Amino acid sequence: MGLANKGGPEVVRWKPTPSTASLSLLKKLMLSEVQMELDNPNTFVLVKNTPLRAELFQLEDEAGNRTNARFHFRSGQRLIDESLGTARVIAIKEPVLQRDKNGHRIILICHLSDIVPAPFHNPRIRIPKRWNFPKGKFSALEWKEKGNESMKSKKYYYAIACYNKALDVTASPELSMTIRLNRSQARLSIQCYDSARDDADFVLNSDKINEKGLFRLARALYAVGKFNDCRLSLEKLCSLYPCNKIAATELDRCRKRVKEAETGDYDFAAMITEVSDRIKKKQPPLIDVATYQGPIEIRKCKYGSGLFTTKDVKAGNLLLCEKAFQCVFSVESPNVTVPRDQEANHPHREVQNSNNCDPEQHHTLVTSILNKLHRNHRTYMEAFTSLHGGYPDTNVDHPPTVDPNTYPPFLLDTFQIENIIGHNNFGHRLLDSDSQFHFHENAHHGPTIPDDENSGVWLLASRFNHSCLPNVSRAFIGDIIILRASTDIPANTELFINYVSVTDPFLERRRRFEEGWGFHCECRLCVMDGMMDDAVHRQREKVKESLLKELCSEEETSPLKIEIALKVLEATYPPAETREGVPRPGLAFVIFFIVQAFVDSGVCAEKILQFGMQLLHEMGFRFRDIEDDGAGVCGFEILEYGVVTPFVVETFWFLREAMRGCGARGEVVGCLEEGLRGVYGICVGEGGSFEGVYGRG
Repeated sequence: MGLANKGGPEVVRWKPTPSTASLSLLKKLMLSEVQMELDNPNTFVLVKNTPLRAELFQLEDEAGNRTNARFHFRSGQRLIDESLGTARVIAIKEPVLQRDKNGHRIILICHLSDIVPAPFHNPRIRIPKRWNFPKGKFSALEWKEKGNESMKSKKYYYAIACYNKALDVTASPELSMTIRLNRSQARLSIQCYDSARDDADFVLNSDKINEKGLFRLARALYAVGKFNDCRLSLEKLCSLYPCNKIAATELDRCRKRVKEAETGDYDFAAMITEVSDRIKKKQPPLIDVATYQGPIEIRKCKYGSGLFTTKDVKAGNLLLCEKAFQCVFSVESPNVTVPRDQEANHPHREVQNSNNCDPEQHHTLVTSILNKLHRNHRTYMEAFTSLHGGYPDTNVDHPPTVDPNTYPPFLLDTFQIENIIGHNNFGHRLLDSDSQFHFHENAHHGPTIPDDENSGVWLLASRFNHSCLPNVSRAFIGDIIILRASTDIPANTELFINYVSVTDPFLERRRRFEEGWGFHCECRLCVMDGMMDDAVHRQREKVKESLLKELCSEEETSPLKIEIALKVLEATYPPAETREGVPRPGLAFVIFFIVQAFVDSGVCAEKILQFGMQLLHEMGFRFRDIEDDGAGVCGFEILEYGVVTPFVVETFWFLREAMRGCGARGEVVGCLEEGLRGVYGICVGEGGSFEGVYGRG
């Protein structure tokens, strides 16, 4: 299988799946023996690697043969550095050799699990003495001290290599436990939590009350979100060592996480403050909170699987508050670019990127997730690879099984991971409360929401299927996604979010579904829109464009002319008896501009109320008037919430201000205030920031 390089005639051969063979069963080749344009099955090369630049490194075998190599990603050497550390001696299983545009031989490494770092613990694979790293003959104690010195210098990979050497040398049980505790700390420092936990467990198996062992174990458990297990370890540690103040502080922190996970009780104000502070300092806005899973669960459905309610929920109820599996942010993006003269020699396989985030940011996200899975495969691999994704360019339906004797003891299929990320990543803003404030402040200049400049993957939130008329609204605070019911939802109902804007034209939505996710939406809105010919949809967009252009012009337009133009637009939709009450978000968005124009020009409150309520009706809201004894209507009640968007929130504010300005009864204004606060909390995920955006009612 091959893809043509966009920069020239080079044909790149991608290795479809990672090697599943044990290194001990493969035949060693010299670089000169590797066959061109083949997978070279059942073979490996033993080489020393030297970094050249970001995407290239040089390989040298024991005979002195040299060739360049690169990973699938531009950040390939960084990927190898961060995953394999100081392991400059590596084995590459079943290598693929090709020629670049200039005719030079180059090995393409598609899958990180095809790289096996030294030491190999296999007598058949002997490393030349001149390659040994670290070098020297020392005692276990001396190797340990070298590792400790490296720890002080924050050279964690070198420290681990020294501790590995120390454990290879005969040592006393006491010294061996100390070395493992030190290596556990080094592994924690490079986010290898699985192996850090292994070292701590090894010590605790021999000494169940070892203070450092309990603390290392707790730190590893906390880092991967196992807060209940972490709490148990810390409680045991604090009961045995009551003077350990650091452990007591960590226990308090862990108990907060346990409470969040069990109750969904978050300090949203503190979270917003923390993210704002980090943004100002240009730091990644990562928040230390737990994931809360509300009354929802994964079930089978017609699309494969989805999320369903386990009990009745009300509009605004918190369904999920989840910390990201991995995020990349615009405030920390390295803005990596490849010089034009290198582009032709650096072809890339086309990948799925449904949210159309910046390509460099997407590659950064993929690289960071590959690293995370490589370091902590036992904790994360099964959950991540169970997400929607697969092998779109091969005939492989299921991941190949791995030889239990191989190293690494898992498969890391780059293309599968890449495809999963492409189908499941969310583009998002850092603070939706700030975005709503931006929308509110700029609505009179044409309402806009800042672009989704960040990208991430959330393991549970990725399970939501799509509807253009969603019953769940999502918002973000840093790397936290908040999902609330946007309407009342009965038990055992599937939950939906919108993958694209609900106001996008039908033809645009249909194209994006087909190209981005490979499905045809069957929601009520798409069924209704599908009843009309494509020509009608194109005509609708022309009418809409003309009306919006007139509304956004500086010349004042009469309300009568606007109403006539709106009726022309409405005529492009199916008649009411055919629609059966299906919301029309695209029409509602145009009405928002009309309401805004009326507010700006001082049109009477009656017109603002008329069109504002029509907008809410087109978004699926249903109301009931509340009458008092003989005095007429004194308020209203929201019987059914509709689709909640920033412009719906702003419309409630327009209505509240219009009714307040014309001296409407306090009960009416109060009902609008209550509705405004309700939709605000749904839209931005929390209500604490309301007064900072819309002020006191």
